[in-house]
Amino acid sequence: MKLYGQWALITGASSGIGEEFARRLAAEKYNLVLTGRREERLKNLAAELVSSNGCEIKIIPGDLTDDRTIDRIKEECAHLEIGLLINNAGFGSTGEFRECDSEWER
Repeated sequence: MKLYGQWALITGASSGIGEEFARRLAAEKYNLVLTGRREERLKNLAAELVSSNGCEIKIIPGDLTDDRTIDRIKEECAHLEIGLLINNAGFGSTGEFRECDSEWER
């Protein structure tokens, strides 16, 4: 926290690695902004983390491929001093790189 400040933003926080980052940072008493597509999962995670760690949590559900979601994140975080971004949302292909569709990977 001394290095990054009190607030962290985690994309893709509704499950997997993003959820685990949220758990670890909440245990360190970071305040969190959690984004992801599954609102109910974000709400449940936020309630659990607030209850067990006493941190502040703001959830912003939405798909990051939608410009409106990006705009909401900017608006709702404008007053927060976010010093740490865990950019965990995304997609990717599996398999040998040379066999992946290069147009899809752009």
